[in-house]
Amino acid sequence: MVMISIMNKKNREKIKEEFKNFYKDNNYKILEPVSINSKIDPTVFLVGSCTNVFKSIFLNKEVDSNGFIIVQPSVNSKFLENIYSDDKKRYGSYYVTLGVLDNYSNMDRTLDLAYNYITNVLKLLPSNIKFIVNNKDYDFLEAITKINGMDSPIIKREISKNAFGKYKGDIIQGRTLRINYVNENNNSDSCIMNMSTYEHNDKILGIEVSTSIDVLALEKMNYTTTMETSVLQDLNFTTDNTVLKLYECLSVIGTLMKDGVIPNSSKMDGRIFKRYNKALEYLLEKLSMDYDTAINYINYFIMNEHNINNNESHERTKELILKR
Repeated sequence: MVMISIMNKKNREKIKEEFKNFYKDNNYKILEPVSINSKIDPTVFLVGSCTNVFKSIFLNKEVDSNGFIIVQPSVNSKFLENIYSDDKKRYGSYYVTLGVLDNYSNMDRTLDLAYNYITNVLKLLPSNIKFIVNNKDYDFLEAITKINGMDSPIIKREISKNAFGKYKGDIIQGRTLRINYVNENNNSDSCIMNMSTYEHNDKILGIEVSTSIDVLALEKMNYTTTMETSVLQDLNFTTDNTVLKLYECLSVIGTLMKDGVIPNSSKMDGRIFKRYNKALEYLLEKLSMDYDTAINYINYFIMNEHNINNNESHERTKELILKR
C-alpha cells in the first residue's frame, strides 16, 4: 500500500516536470501560475482552467510565435454536487491543468508536439489513441496528417463549438479536436487532451492544447477517478468512495486557503468556500471522523501541496474550518 502511494506522488510530479521540460526544450515560454482567486479572468470567480489565464494574452495582443505553457491549479465548483452523490464520479472539482497557447499559424507544430508528448514522453500507446474531430474542420484534419509517425485512428463526427466567454460584447467561440485514449483494463476510451481554437468575429486569436496531471495520471496509473490521484493518497491509499470524496473536498479547501480565500459572505469565492466546508462536514459525519483527525488531514494537504509552514497552516485551519 505504501509503495503504491509513494508512486502516486512521484508520478504526479514527474508528469508536471516532464511536461514543462518538453515544451521548454521546444522554446515555449513558461508562465507562472496565478492564484485561484486572482480574477485574471473577470468572467469567473475562481480559475477553472488554463484558458482563464490565456485569455489575458490572446485578447490583448497577437500570440508570440514561440508559444506559452502553464501548469495551473484549478477549481471547477460545478462538480461540488458529485460529493453528495453515491456514484463513483470520474472527475472532481480540483485538478492541475497543463496548458499550451500557440499562434494559429503554428497549428501543425502544436499538434505534432502534443502527439509527441503523449507517445514519446508519457509512453502511451499510439494504437490506443483516437483523434475525434469535426468532419468540416479541415485545418485540424490536415494537421493530423502531418504528424510525424502518426499511427492512430481518426474518427469524424459532429462537434459543436465551445464558448469561452464574451469579449467586446461578442462571444468568444472555439472549435475543438479531442484526443481520446483507450483504457485496456475496461476497453473504454475517454478524452485525455483537447486542442481548441479561440475565435472572435471570424478571426482566430490563438490555439490551446490542454489536459491535466490528474487525467493523465488516470491512464498512467490505471485509476478510475481523478480523486484517486490526490496528494492525500500518499499515506492513505484507498478506493473507498466516501474517503475519495473527502480527499477531493480537502483539495479544494486547501487550495482556497493557500490563495487567501476565506468565508466572507460578501464575496462569491467566500461563499464557494462555505459550500465546500459544508460538504466537508457532511463527509466527516458520514465517515464518523473526529475533529482532530480532520484537521490533520487538511494540514497534510496544505503542507504537501503548497509547502505552507505547519504551525501557520494549523492555526489557519482551526480558525477557518469546522468551527465547533
